[in-house]
Amino acid sequence: VNLMNPQVREEIRGSGILREALVNAFGGVEPKGLMGKFAKLTTKLGFQQINKANLYLAASTFRVGAKDLMKVANSNSPRAAWAQKTLKKFGINYKGKLSDDLLAQKMYRFAVDSQLQKNVLRDPLIFNDPRWRVLFLFKRFGVRQATMMKDMLMEEFTNGNPMPILRLMAGGALGGEFVIWAKNKIKSTATGDEYYRKEDLLTVERFVNNIAAVGSFGVLSDIMGVDKLSQLGETGKFLATPVIVDDVIGKNGIFDIYTRTMKDYEKYGDGFLAIRRNADDYAGFFGSIPRYVAKSAATKQQKQNRSRTLRGRERTAILDLYLEKKGKEASRRLQLWNKYNKDMPLTIEDINIDELVKRIKAKELALIQARQ
Repeated sequence: VNLMNPQVREEIRGSGILREALVNAFGGVEPKGLMGKFAKLTTKLGFQQINKANLYLAASTFRVGAKDLMKVANSNSPRAAWAQKTLKKFGINYKGKLSDDLLAQKMYRFAVDSQLQKNVLRDPLIFNDPRWRVLFLFKRFGVRQATMMKDMLMEEFTNGNPMPILRLMAGGALGGEFVIWAKNKIKSTATGDEYYRKEDLLTVERFVNNIAAVGSFGVLSDIMGVDKLSQLGETGKFLATPVIVDDVIGKNGIFDIYTRTMKDYEKYGDGFLAIRRNADDYAGFFGSIPRYVAKSAATKQQKQNRSRTLRGRERTAILDLYLEKKGKEASRRLQLWNKYNKDMPLTIEDINIDELVKRIKAKELALIQARQ
């Protein structure tokens, strides 16, 4: 609410929270050349504006919070001792005066640190070593966020204040609901396919996915989002692999895409068709949304194959739920599929006693073969 006041925004700007961008520009750190200009252009309306908004919000939060803490610290409130400790942590003497200059300094420090802006003194040395920095591109934020969350939660909990943990749980769950809904809406609009949530509303699975969706715990959020133990290794590999290496030799990397394109060319003898069939993979180098948009350009055969694959996976998942005696959840998943896929519904011919028996036999056969 305070950010709606132009005078408050001017005061926040005066604290220097946008200084880093100016220093980079004057110091020649800004990316140059064709790709540098491309990166700057493509992040101008999205990432850069969100980053700026987060800095403003963090500075405003500290501006309000510090003034409130000064009042509590100098009162007879049961929380006075806690408020005094918190102010001391930020280098503010509760017995002194919270001057405009001091507040501006602390607003800047809090905004930059809480939003994990670049700070050489807070990063492992190897993260900023020119010889190794490229290997840790885009890895720094997740590591620092996990570290910050751990330190903050442990410090507050030690001081007898469990509220940050409860706020994180509530805020993460609610934020995740919106994030996942928005991502599904974007994917549905871009691809023409239906994307929707399959977890029941009040379940641990949905809660964990919500927390993971907003990335509250940094690199740990990716691990929390793993549904099966078999996916843990792949997630760990992704976290540990440098971005530049993954883009070249990883799944959907340059070599992988090139190989699939050449196979399609050899199969169909049409270079344009081969590129079209892999257009979403090429578009993926420019971000998730371009990848989803490119999926809509897939051939009719690809769209049919994708639909059949998705239908088969959902049918198998529903059969497994019935076998696990989770009839209510299975019925809900069946209704959801038929609601969003009216052109290819699952019917009694797909899910019945005979199909359940076939699924049991298939699983038993797979187990026998694995033991052999």
